[in-house]
Amino acid sequence: MNTRRRRTPQHGIGEAAPTAATPRGTANTAPMRPVSLGAADTVPLRMPPLGRELAADRTVRMQRIPAENRTGDAKRRYASGLDGLRALAVLMVLVYHGNEEWLPGGFLGVDVFFVISGYLITDQLCAKWQQKGGLDLTTFWVRRVRRLVPAVLVVLVVATAAATVVKPSLLSGVGGELLAAVTFTSNWWGVVSGASYFSQFGDQSLLLHLWSLAVEEQFYLVWPLVLLVVLRLVRRRSARACIAFAMACASVITMIVLHDPGADASRVYYGTDTHAFGLLLGATLAIAMPSEWLTGLKRAGASVLSVLGLAGAAALAFMAVLLSGSSEFLYSGGFGLVAVVAGAVVAAAIPAAGWLGRLLSWQPLRWIGLRSYGIYLWHMPMVVLLSASGLAVSDVLFVGLVTAVSLAAAAVSYRWVEQPFRRNGIRETIRRLAAPSRTGDTRTGPAVLIGGVVVLLLLAVTGVVLAPPKNDLQSQIAAGEDAAGTTPLNPSPPPLVAPSTEVPAIQGTQVPAIEERRVPGTGVTAFGDSVMAAAGTALRERLPGANLDVKIGRQMWDLPELIASERDSGRLGSVVVVGLGTNGDFNTSTLERVIWEVGPQREVVLINISVPKGWQDRVNAKLADAEARWPNVTVVDWRSAVQNHPDAFWDDDTHPRNPNGTGLYADLVVEALPPQVK
Repeated sequence: MNTRRRRTPQHGIGEAAPTAATPRGTANTAPMRPVSLGAADTVPLRMPPLGRELAADRTVRMQRIPAENRTGDAKRRYASGLDGLRALAVLMVLVYHGNEEWLPGGFLGVDVFFVISGYLITDQLCAKWQQKGGLDLTTFWVRRVRRLVPAVLVVLVVATAAATVVKPSLLSGVGGELLAAVTFTSNWWGVVSGASYFSQFGDQSLLLHLWSLAVEEQFYLVWPLVLLVVLRLVRRRSARACIAFAMACASVITMIVLHDPGADASRVYYGTDTHAFGLLLGATLAIAMPSEWLTGLKRAGASVLSVLGLAGAAALAFMAVLLSGSSEFLYSGGFGLVAVVAGAVVAAAIPAAGWLGRLLSWQPLRWIGLRSYGIYLWHMPMVVLLSASGLAVSDVLFVGLVTAVSLAAAAVSYRWVEQPFRRNGIRETIRRLAAPSRTGDTRTGPAVLIGGVVVLLLLAVTGVVLAPPKNDLQSQIAAGEDAAGTTPLNPSPPPLVAPSTEVPAIQGTQVPAIEERRVPGTGVTAFGDSVMAAAGTALRERLPGANLDVKIGRQMWDLPELIASERDSGRLGSVVVVGLGTNGDFNTSTLERVIWEVGPQREVVLINISVPKGWQDRVNAKLADAEARWPNVTVVDWRSAVQNHPDAFWDDDTHPRNPNGTGLYADLVVEALPPQVK
């Protein structure tokens, strides 16, 4: 007699691998297919038509994959709370690039993505191992390519074509960036080319944000091989988790060891070796707390995780508001802490019985989260192109416009690029797109599509080939850094000259010593950012005896401890020059501490700023107020001086240009110095 067996739904994440129907009481170890920023499959393979997406998305915490996407009798589900978490992470990054002043630590959203990706990819692979005793890595990598590559290629072509029309100079030297983008090595290209993530000179890069996708793709290439070895050699789950955690710790330690507090942090920020800890911590969490276990938690355990997750979310928000790319805390283990608290939020978002996961499953957040990959891809080109267009709008309107256009582009990409290629594969999707379709009596679909693609490709290629030579602002800044870093010319006093033995000395006379000549700038210590670095060569020529300490991306809050260190070591001069504020606003208390650390016995020369940012007037007002309050403070009015010199700046209207701008900057500084050090 045939008996009907009850099918037990299994909880997966994203586009979970199929789970076989099992009898009641039979353990099911089916794999689960995860979601990630760069390569995870977060939604059903076959989506309903665009007009029905919102209705299809109105589900409870754990949503079942539609029947047409099941394999055999399998049923698949995913954790919708992770969609909301990805939405919050991508919005953090978008706001950061739209207006850094609003959320100076918004770039930490990328680290949240890393933890999510590491967790879900590892969870999928471990479930596959548990089910089949092996890993089909070829299929895994092919699906990563289908998920990642088509959308990236579309962004590269469209962004390059748009830059050709809006501002061709945006494409100066873009060939290397394009090659790095298609080979997923953008992070190492950033290291080699010296493209600082936190301090961009002139026009920003259209593709700089692709560094994180490169790190993820390199992780997807190497980590499955490492995990395969671990799964084969190590039986205990706790031991496997310890190995992954040790690798995460090694990455954090590598960042701490390689970071030079006095240099740009791009090497340790971009490096796969130094920034893989988020991915590896997510992998650790997946091994220790698989999604199958988390989704089965009862309400009490899920509530405890929700409380921890809420605490982690609050800590992330706190750090995003207070920290910046120049915060030394991050490179001294702070990034590792970010990954830990992000892991707490990830774990709390998965249990079906957890209230935090239900909050993160709010429909608008889920809609954004499902399209977070496209939003991330499109937002940076939108920021750069809209900025380069010369659009004169308020900061609020600019960020709103960037957000709206990015969401629209991501929605189109999700519907017409990401889903078809992921569902049907690359070859089949191209075949279907090229298949004839009728509009009335004329077959126009493929012709219009092919024509549009050809036009975009021609524009993109033309822009790359005919792009003007790359401006040498970065070279100028590098030369200024080198000049500032040279040893000041502070010779020791010359020896006394002995009287000649050929001419008798007259009794009662004494041969005078040669008067010591004081080198200009002796006794001057200057601290600055990339603006002072751009003028570093001119400053060194006029003040060869000065100590010039410049650092790209330096903020005012970095200065008090630096001044205290120089003072305590006896290296601080009698005149301290400060040229900071270009990279962001600061509290009045920070400036007060700078002046207090210098001391009343020294002169302080503050250089105000000229930068097309919202904080310019606030910074300059604080500097002017300091001049009025302290008798030993003088302000160099760089902002007013350059108003009558339109040729003094590079295209970014921030950095002085050789020779007019740098000469004017250096002359103003020298003019403000007291006579004894000139």
